Amino acid sequence: MKRCAVCGHKKRAEIEVDVIRGVTYSAISRQYGVKVDCLKDHKRFGHIPTDAIKAAQEEKHSLDVNELLAECLEISLGSAREARAAKAYGAIGSIMAGPYKAAQVLSGASPGNEESGLAAMRKELKERRDVASTTG
Repeated sequence: MKRCAVCGHKKRAEIEVDVIRGVTYSAISRQYGVKVDCLKDHKRFGHIPTDAIKAAQEEKHSLDVNELLAECLEISLGSAREARAAKAYGAIGSIMAGPYKAAQVLSGASPGNEESGLAAMRKELKERRDVASTTG
């Protein structure tokens, strides 16, 4: 019986990470000197541990969510700056509500949890609105 070329390869873990991440078989083949058919067979016959696949999928999901949240936050901060410039301080809270709620859910923070940093952000926004309404 023929032994799997990938299972016996000294860089098996790195090869499997590349396969899971979707690097093309031809690129992996060139980099590690393993035939494309061997790479395909390694995956097809279930030689990649399921916990490695699950960990890679969770990591990718985490990165996707973080990128989405960062983009939402960037857009919201830009809108908040515009609202501040227009002295529309009341709008800042509603502008930041979406990213704030998303950050709260993703961080697993419960409302009122001071250690999360989210409550501090809410408090600071409220204080700024209060100061703006008394001076404006």
